[in-house]
Amino acid sequence: MAYLDPYQRPAPDRFVRRGLFITACIAALMLLWQFLPAIEAWFSPREAAERTV
Repeated sequence: MAYLDPYQRPAPDRFVRRGLFITACIAALMLLWQFLPAIEAWFSPREAAERTV
């Protein structure tokens, strides 16, 4: 009778891997959404004068 090796790693679970990938994508989109005004300011030069009320 063959004994199971207690140190043998189980097969990688594709479901957990997909879940982590989707979570990372959602987190990246949330960060992009938060920094969108700063990113937009880099690419659009401010030619107009500041408006004060």
